Amino acid sequence: MPLFSVNDRQQPVANTHTGQIAGTRQDQLAIFKGIPYAAPPVGERRWRAPQPAEAWQGIKAAVEFAPACPQLSSAFTDVPGQARNEDCLYLNIWSPASDDNKDLPVIVWIHGGGYSFGSTAQPIFNGENLAKKGVVFVSIAYRLGPLGFFAHPELSAENAHGVSGNYGLQDQVAALKWVQQNIHHFGGSADNVTIMGESAGAISVSLLAASPLAHGLFHKAIAESGASFANAVANGNIAQSVKPLATAEAMGQQFSQSAGLSLAELRALPAEELLEKVPRQSELVLESSWPVFDGYVIADDPITLYENGQQNDTPILIGTNAAEGSLFFQQTTLAQFQQLLKAQFGADSDIGFKAYPASNDAEALTAQQNLFRDLAFAWHSWTWAKLQSKTGTGAVYSYYFNHTPPAFPNMPSFGPTHAAEMSYVFDLLTPPRAWTAADQQLADTMSSYWVNFAKTGNPNSAGLPEWPAWDNAAPQVLHFTPEPTVGAVANLEQLEAIDLFFQHARG
Repeated sequence: MPLFSVNDRQQPVANTHTGQIAGTRQDQLAIFKGIPYAAPPVGERRWRAPQPAEAWQGIKAAVEFAPACPQLSSAFTDVPGQARNEDCLYLNIWSPASDDNKDLPVIVWIHGGGYSFGSTAQPIFNGENLAKKGVVFVSIAYRLGPLGFFAHPELSAENAHGVSGNYGLQDQVAALKWVQQNIHHFGGSADNVTIMGESAGAISVSLLAASPLAHGLFHKAIAESGASFANAVANGNIAQSVKPLATAEAMGQQFSQSAGLSLAELRALPAEELLEKVPRQSELVLESSWPVFDGYVIADDPITLYENGQQNDTPILIGTNAAEGSLFFQQTTLAQFQQLLKAQFGADSDIGFKAYPASNDAEALTAQQNLFRDLAFAWHSWTWAKLQSKTGTGAVYSYYFNHTPPAFPNMPSFGPTHAAEMSYVFDLLTPPRAWTAADQQLADTMSSYWVNFAKTGNPNSAGLPEWPAWDNAAPQVLHFTPEPTVGAVANLEQLEAIDLFFQHARG
């Protein structure tokens, strides 16, 4: 039986456990978009764990992206013309497989967006060029914002595990289970699955790497600019920390009371109206839009789990960018930075002032950007690398992206900022940016490393600079510039200062 049959319109047709789907052919790839992996989380299914997708008769068209999950508009993530709908639990597949080229490695992409924004239809998430290098590429949608992470005592009471929130993370687990059950129909190997994400997607990868619900569902992990290892000291001020369930429930209860609506009324409220009522935690994150330390999906503090060797032990490829913070902060004053640093470090503010000195507004802006880079991104990745190397058997490969891509026309350059590496990882250097031959070479190099890692758990291959595995005794990192080089951990003094702060906070 051929891997893909064709219908009367010469479209590739694939089987799934719920029915047949018809996709498209493009450049030797079979592409399927908008495949349901779970039932629509609407009505009484809102704020509940994802349920199995329903079967259908005949052949379902899978040629267009599904609507994005409900979210407010954002210049960073909006896709012109894409609808938004609470019925949004779909995934997409780019497959280079054929009858005699099966059992390929699989990459499952989890998009970022602060758990509040984003969709699989964003052009930068096109899996075409990665698939052409020999992997089956899957991108998954998951519930966002308060629809994905709202916690409330009444929701916990109606849940069999006594928890609420983390529906978005459970969606990701459900999508990985779908992959295990179906990916062989698309030429992929269920025994060679890599989860990969950036920003909030990378945080998701780190949480799945520590979650018992995801055990056995993947075999390697890639996390770009994101992880979450500050959960035991979460206090609302720590970037990327996960709120304790009691705190999240209290926030949900307070929101319900301030809105003057019961839980039943909130559940019946149209998604767009619900989103409009939720305050913004920041420009990029809504309140009630972050994972919850619930003891179920996130079974324990990840540091504790790793210290005890209870993680989902796989090879990991992780890293951060040199100017992560420049996208989030473009102006500040010395006084504002000093106030921020005191609020962030509290009694340990002297540690912060020593690690991030500033004597004027210009220096304060640089210090603030670097503080955000390290506190929100680099410390978490550094900590993850050390913990996995200490108690795991899966190798760690760490990178530092330090190349400035061409700026968009009529926009300032933010340097190697947050998300700057993605065009290179996806090997998608598209207009209108003025890409150079050096950019093209770096994109080919980085995408090759990523695909190699998905294939074998080791990014190295002939023709690429050797990328050494992490060694806690003498850690080395691959620094991505047009000519990648191996070097020491970047900004180590600042990371050690933040680590000292967290040690004090943990007691």
